[in-house]
Amino acid sequence: MSRASFKLGYLALSLSAAFAIPNTGFAQQADVNAESDESMERIVTLGSRVNGRTATESASPIDIISAEQLVNTGATELGKALQMSAPSFNFSSTTISDGSDIIRPATLRGLNPDQVLVLVNGKRRHQQALVNVQETIGKGSAGYDINAIPITAVERVEILRDGAAAQYGSDAIAGVINITLKSSDGGSISAEIGQTYEGDGEVNTVGINFGKEFDKGFFNGTLEYRDRGMTNRAAPAEASLIGDWSSPSGDPVVRLHIGDADSENLYAWFNSGFNLSSTTELYAFGGVSTRDGGSSGFFRGRGHPRTIEAIYPDGFLPKLETEADDQSLAVGIRGDLPNAWLWDASVVYGKNEFGFNSSNSANVSWYYEPHPDGGIYGETPTSAFDGELVFEQTTFNLDFNGTVDIDNELLYLAVGLEMRQDGYEINPGDPVSWAYGRTNDPSVEILTPSGAGAEAGIQGFPGFSPSQAVDATRDSYGAYVDAEYYVTPDFLLAGALRYEDYDIAGDNISGKLSARYDIDNDFSVRGTVATGFRAPGVQQIYYSQVLTNIV
Repeated sequence: MSRASFKLGYLALSLSAAFAIPNTGFAQQADVNAESDESMERIVTLGSRVNGRTATESASPIDIISAEQLVNTGATELGKALQMSAPSFNFSSTTISDGSDIIRPATLRGLNPDQVLVLVNGKRRHQQALVNVQETIGKGSAGYDINAIPITAVERVEILRDGAAAQYGSDAIAGVINITLKSSDGGSISAEIGQTYEGDGEVNTVGINFGKEFDKGFFNGTLEYRDRGMTNRAAPAEASLIGDWSSPSGDPVVRLHIGDADSENLYAWFNSGFNLSSTTELYAFGGVSTRDGGSSGFFRGRGHPRTIEAIYPDGFLPKLETEADDQSLAVGIRGDLPNAWLWDASVVYGKNEFGFNSSNSANVSWYYEPHPDGGIYGETPTSAFDGELVFEQTTFNLDFNGTVDIDNELLYLAVGLEMRQDGYEINPGDPVSWAYGRTNDPSVEILTPSGAGAEAGIQGFPGFSPSQAVDATRDSYGAYVDAEYYVTPDFLLAGALRYEDYDIAGDNISGKLSARYDIDNDFSVRGTVATGFRAPGVQQIYYSQVLTNIV
């Protein structure tokens, strides 16, 4: 497989209207805190680096979804709850899609999963190791594992529905999602049991959140466990595609698994802050999650060269057992500077690992491989470790923001630097998962009883071979300037410029210009024109696999 580098640019124009209607209950309206008036709007931390900006004062459209709104959806997964709360966000359900059955593609405004940037507490989050290679939304992309964050730990979610690559960097073409973790005192315990009306898809969830505020800081922790059973909406098979799908009596039976995969999830997350002095705060947050999943491939029926009838006389449905492990940790220091300026320095580390294991399967070439003493080996493992994908990211940020007095009017200004290293690994699987016979010698003729050539690798999800193994890194650097200025009391002008330089992908300058005009106290018009840049992910650059795909 050849490897190529490229970069994706875009030009976007958006126009929207902002209304100031108190106490509507919409996503962008919420309490500032429990004691404040319910008609007060919540302050946004996304889309503008000006402290104290509200959603309807912003030059860009922003949705704010509170923890209460997420809980009221009835969904136990963060991705599903966001889909039910924000029309611009989609969390696609997939089936017979290998690893994408467990890590579902998350999209914003109909663009690819890797064209939305996800932040946690305002800091860039690492992407997933898995590349969507099957017939799913976002094929060929590697987005974010939204469900690696427990819904119990979330205080609120802000969604910027505007291109923001000039403000936040690569991937922010469709917009930005900022997930704010809980930091409040007290705690909660929740439990939920449910299933579908069809009697499957059982969900058992337990979440614990606890917080403590101290004289000089706070600590908030979350533990969550969720067990989700499979659903299956496949009808009895009345035809054959790969061999004979009927039962021995000739009656149609259910052969496929079309629906949600099994998923068992365990989370441990925290958010904390400590005041080093009256002007300086040390903060840290992050967490770990592990997820075991079970999904299925496509059915292989009787009489087909891929079915070894001595092992599976009625055909077989290959199973894929996956394990997704995720770790993240952010540590930073922020504080005050003279003339009301603020500074923030942080390091964020994230790692996503995705392992594949096949079961209820077979390597046909191993079974029918000619034996040196005559005949065939006549045996093959029915399960194997197929390999593992690993993505790591370390990001350093240094940011400053404040105001500059120009003719007695304030220019809101923010500048910053970012350095990031992305790493990607493909670790090979067991030889039986990928090899053509025991020697992997293509010159050896291995035939099935029908006379057809035997396929290499275990079926369902062929493993990664040593020739596909990868251990590579890429560095990138960025610098930005972001400004907002009231030309008149009713006319806000905002702009941003960002320079980024990526190994392999090259460098780029992105720009954004936004304007907002308040017609009266209740109605405003705002619009944005922007360019953007998305560097190809190291997953896209280095991923390779050999498989047979049924479209």
